[in-house]
Amino acid sequence: MQRHKYTYWTTEELQTLRILRFVKGLPYNEIGIALNRNWQSCCNAVHKYFKKELEDYKNKKKCKEELIYELAEKGIKRAAIAKRLGIKIPAVDYVIHIKKNRLRAK
Repeated sequence: MQRHKYTYWTTEELQTLRILRFVKGLPYNEIGIALNRNWQSCCNAVHKYFKKELEDYKNKKKCKEELIYELAEKGIKRAAIAKRLGIKIPAVDYVIHIKKNRLRAK
């Protein structure tokens, strides 16, 4: 059985990783394709090199999800929420669906 040789992260790759994950919000599998690396390697690098940025990213994402759910509870239509926040309608649907399931589980 042949083992995979570890490839160290370059400064340029780490900068690209930071942009793709935190600015563009791409999932790890797409980042892996762009950087010609395994998705797990990208995930591990984010957790290793960008702890503070990851925490901030998660907090922003959580706040955005709360805002989406609050707007939906006020009766604002999905398309209006998506337009206001600059996201797509399926993303709004996903957040609402997840939030309702979490509330049911409690």
